[in-house]
Amino acid sequence: MSQSTFQRPTNNSDDNQGEPEPKPSLLARLRNLNIQPHSPPTPKPFHMTEPFQQPGGLWCFWLTADELILEYVSHLNCVMQMPPPPFVRQARGRVMYALSPRYQHEEAWMWIYSLLESETEFVELDALWDTALEDEPEERDLL
Repeated sequence: MSQSTFQRPTNNSDDNQGEPEPKPSLLARLRNLNIQPHSPPTPKPFHMTEPFQQPGGLWCFWLTADELILEYVSHLNCVMQMPPPPFVRQARGRVMYALSPRYQHEEAWMWIYSLLESETEFVELDALWDTALEDEPEERDLL
């Protein structure tokens, strides 16, 4: 069975006639981030599916992560948590969010992904910071 790949038509710079270049598509930005749009969920520390449009017109995505990350995302202004279907048991650690129609879905999704990526990145502290954090409780006792 042969698979065909979908390719968006490319715009030649001569055809634009002074118009600004179009923004790169979501899939192009995903390729730059080295993530696959249809990869299986591996929440290390999170996994987001690419946005898809619901029949009602809302753009949604699935987020698989720890409860703290799910709670953090649910408080962002650009997302709305979808109500669960009436007879389906909700999976722990996996929530479907809808992107608010006030925002462009691709840009909101990229912003959320970048935000989660930066917030969940492990940062190695210098020994100076470790010492300062260890000394902090002693200073509170003096006040």
